Amino acid sequence: MLCTLCQGMTLPSLVDLAKRDFRSGFFPNTDYYHHHTSFQELEKCAKETGCSLCRLFVGSFASAIHDATNPYWPVPETAGTGTVTATATGSPAPARLSMLDVARTLTNSDVRIALRSRHTAIGATLQYVDMFDLLAVRLGDRLELGDPLRVPDLLLVLRVPGDIQSATDYKTLKQSPPLVDGYRIGCTTPDDHLGSAGNFKLARSWLEDCSKHHKHCSTTAHTKLPPRLPTRVIDVTCTPANIVHAVDINAGRPDQGCAEYVALSHCWGRPPIKTLLKSTTMKKYTAGLPENDLPANFRDSITVTRNMGIPYLWIDSLCIIQDSVDDWRYESVRMGELYSRATFSLLAMAGDQSGAGILKATPPPVSPSVLVPFEGSGGPVSFDVSTIFQNSENLRQLSDSAPLSTRGWCLQEVVFSARILFFGAQQVYWFCTEGGYKSAESLPDGILYPHNKYPSMASAYFGEQSYPVPTGTAGATTEAILTDFYHFIESYAQRTLTFGTDKFPAVASFAQNVERALRKSSDNPVQHDYMAGVWSSDFRRGLLFCPDGIHAPHVKQAEEKDGLYRAPSWSWAVTDAPIIFLAAQTPLGGTPNPLNAQLVSWSSQLRDPNNAFGAVYSAQLVVRGRVCRLRMSATHFIGAYTWDKDNEVGSAWFDDRPTVGGTGKLLETASGNCIVFDGNMDDGGGEDTFLCTYFAPGSSPSTGEKKTVAPDIKDNEKQEYTLLMVDLGQADKEKGLTENQDDDSDDGTDVDEFDDDDDDFGDDEDWDMTEKLIHCLILREVSKDVYGRVGLLILDWKSRSRVDNWREQTMTLV
Repeated sequence: MLCTLCQGMTLPSLVDLAKRDFRSGFFPNTDYYHHHTSFQELEKCAKETGCSLCRLFVGSFASAIHDATNPYWPVPETAGTGTVTATATGSPAPARLSMLDVARTLTNSDVRIALRSRHTAIGATLQYVDMFDLLAVRLGDRLELGDPLRVPDLLLVLRVPGDIQSATDYKTLKQSPPLVDGYRIGCTTPDDHLGSAGNFKLARSWLEDCSKHHKHCSTTAHTKLPPRLPTRVIDVTCTPANIVHAVDINAGRPDQGCAEYVALSHCWGRPPIKTLLKSTTMKKYTAGLPENDLPANFRDSITVTRNMGIPYLWIDSLCIIQDSVDDWRYESVRMGELYSRATFSLLAMAGDQSGAGILKATPPPVSPSVLVPFEGSGGPVSFDVSTIFQNSENLRQLSDSAPLSTRGWCLQEVVFSARILFFGAQQVYWFCTEGGYKSAESLPDGILYPHNKYPSMASAYFGEQSYPVPTGTAGATTEAILTDFYHFIESYAQRTLTFGTDKFPAVASFAQNVERALRKSSDNPVQHDYMAGVWSSDFRRGLLFCPDGIHAPHVKQAEEKDGLYRAPSWSWAVTDAPIIFLAAQTPLGGTPNPLNAQLVSWSSQLRDPNNAFGAVYSAQLVVRGRVCRLRMSATHFIGAYTWDKDNEVGSAWFDDRPTVGGTGKLLETASGNCIVFDGNMDDGGGEDTFLCTYFAPGSSPSTGEKKTVAPDIKDNEKQEYTLLMVDLGQADKEKGLTENQDDDSDDGTDVDEFDDDDDDFGDDEDWDMTEKLIHCLILREVSKDVYGRVGLLILDWKSRSRVDNWREQTMTLV
């Protein structure tokens, strides 16, 4: 039963209002549906008339805790929330208010309703909308964030009753009602029983639709044969499943060693997996796996593979001999080929350890829901309407923060997979190269799906040169491919590894395919050597990484779990902290400034001589470049309010956390960067010197007064550092700058005296602020002419003329 106001809220009227004023994530100023005149009237209607939708509104407010600081509808009330608990002093803590409690106190609480779209980005206009699947409910004029009476908009999701069980259903949903003026209304209802027949039917239909219609999603379309199998796989067609060798499958036939298979990607976690393939268990497991003793993830992956009609399954811990270093080395470098050739990859997104299970559903938060008939263009249409909270699961969220998304090894597994079947905690999802993403909710493309961060590396998704390249990826430039590599490493650096010394092996396949793609690119036919994570053809950019945070401390060999060497100081792999790469000052197609650092030679000792992209015992670079001196101030600006900005010339980031003098006590700072000043003495003699100091805001500890400070260039620590100028930019660009300045200068000013004012750069719009910088490494000498990286420094362009006077040195970086 619906009240008169709810009956008048038809789908055509709501869509018409959205067409007048729609910006994704924003409530319309005037073009909304006017519902009850106050929250009190809403409650009265719900109680007296029994209107199911009004009762849902009220129930939704009652089921959520109030949070005035949150811009979105908060998380649902959980066990213990809203109850009286003890504070630290032992006295009872006040119960938290619900949204209902606060709504009742509002003086202006007229009920306003509008359509919203989950799949569109914040601020998107109507042209980007494919589906309206939300009702937004606002009470009066929303108060500012943090106001104790602020009530966020209530969001209710519109779901078509019943669940989609085939790809045909997807196409039907796009072409038939519920449709209003070309806009789909409502998403579908996912089956939260992940192992249900309906979910398997849906997953099979996704695979079948892709196999029939997407030629680029099959890595073997050109061969007319099934994919070549990994060395060992699990045969799931028999009970119990057993380990088989690929060479024994279809022996003596043209398709020997070829068959459809699924590749599992999962978190090992804790406790340790007991059922591992070892030299001592090989004979037993080829006879039959102890299925009942396998971790839940493995049992469930066998179930999924069987239900998908695929005969073979690959699981790392059961298909790689775990006590054989040689077998691990052989297989680990082939991960890209293995996942790209699989019929599909099975990703256990939500489980943080092997015993978590893939098919163990986690029901969504309990929230009120009702079946509500709406008047549509062709008659009544019913939707299941329920609260949707800000922590509601979607594939974008899983890809950003699910347990599997924190695992370092998994990143390249995802990148290389042409097809993926994702299992979250509440629903299943699908991806294929041509068809993109799909979900059990039938959501359109948009922000609830992951973003492809490596478009120019699409050709490297396929593990062999003969594999087809997806449409639109041919001809990727060297610079674009390397940019994808740096973005990949930045994402990889956000993840964790059980063993830090796997830092190179866990991306070896990706690096191998980057090298293959670089050789294919025709725009820059130069040698691309992989030097412990840095490409010889773009070594300057590879050296110029900095913390994506405060610091990026180097992990010492003694700190590694296996006690092995990991990486040289100049490689991004030396740290477990998130890092980012600086934008290149010199594009690969440009002419490097002759003052830029030059690569003289390099060498590395590989742990596996057959894998140039894997772990190393040691690595070093020999470079030649301009250097000067850097000193650290002995007195840091702790408590200073500001500093002498006229003499500030740049910023520096030390990889390791700073200490106070030689005491070893950590220095607390406001951020990880130092302020850099001119460090030359008044006498003007000696080597060009810069001085850096840390800064922390606050009041002076002695006087409590805010003050402006300047560095004391004579007050510095004994430790001195060497600055190596790595990248100054392009020679032709600098020539243009010099000519522009010469043209503009009518007062005899030396053209080498570069000003930081934008006007001095004429009409050359390519010179933005990021290009008018000087990128340097901070080095510490470990022996004569041998240095280790300790940080990165960026100088403002006003220091450009000083670089000409820096001395030239050839040095070894370790």
